[in-house]
Formats: sequence, structure tokens, C-alpha cells
Amino acid sequence: MIAFASSGADGKVEVGLRPERVQLGAAAAGCAHRFTAQVADRMFLGAQVQYRLALGECHLVAHSADAGLAPGQDVEVGWNAADHWVVEA
Repeated sequence: MIAFASSGADGKVEVGLRPERVQLGAAAAGCAHRFTAQVADRMFLGAQVQYRLALGECHLVAHSADAGLAPGQDVEVGWNAADHWVVEA
């Protein structure tokens, strides 16, 4: 479960986040929201790598130029508050 400050009603929400806004590894250190995730899968997309990340029961996708993360590896992930949006589920 990921908690966010909100002035809205209690209940389930979904968080939207563009994959290129997710920071990985040391780049996540300065982000407002930081978590440890596990690399579930990676796919090479030319100059970019798409990582599918498991964050507890949540999943997110990140794009990076760094191809050094392997499936099963733990990685710090983060993003800034302005980079996500929250909607009721």
C-alpha cells in the first residue's frame, strides 16, 4: 500500500504516473516519494529500457537509458509530487 496526503474522501485510489518520470537508483534520492521496488521484468526498446517494477501489490513501469538492472533485483524508485495524479478507483 502506498499512502498519499489528500483532502479527498477515504477509499481506494489509482495513481497515474508517466514511465519517464520515475527515477531509479541514486536518481531517486531527491524525490518526494521514494520506495524500494523489485524489478519484475525488463524490455529493451532501442535507446531506452522499460522496467516493470513490483512495489508490494502495486506495479509500475519506468523507462530508463540504464540497462543495468536485472529481474529480481531490488532498486530504489521515486518521483516528485507534481509528476503523479490520483483518481478514485
